[in-house]
Amino acid sequence: RFAEIVINVMGWENKHLHKIDINGRQFGLPSKDSNYQFEDESKVSLDDFKIQELSVFVLTYDFKDCWEHLITLEDVLEPKVGAKYPVCIYGERQCPPEDCGGYRNFVEFLDAVEYKYGYAQYKHIIDKVGGKFNAKKFDLKGINKKLNGL
Repeated sequence: RFAEIVINVMGWENKHLHKIDINGRQFGLPSKDSNYQFEDESKVSLDDFKIQELSVFVLTYDFKDCWEHLITLEDVLEPKVGAKYPVCIYGERQCPPEDCGGYRNFVEFLDAVEYKYGYAQYKHIIDKVGGKFNAKKFDLKGINKKLNGL
């Protein structure tokens, strides 16, 4: 569920393959349509790893756009009684829209939205985000509402 949580916090639709690389082991969901072979993530839990193994690991989403997330474990806290988990406590900036084409294309997409250049290759994404995209916005309340539904 960890990958599902991160993908939801990013605002994506979870429609692409992903993998988690922890201490050299790669995990993902089984797929008959894929050439990628990973250990089945549904058969492991983060609790199965030592804290040291989780200090830094990588989640990659959408192998075509190749969004790599370096996950750094900063602390392990006791759950608060009555709190709902998972919960996002902080964030900055809005994530790139689904299928915008990776980092370089995302930079061009931002120009297309901000300066109204109307790059033809981004029209479908610009339309999808309602013609507006504020990269500086971070919707903590909206993200936690989405996480609450998991």
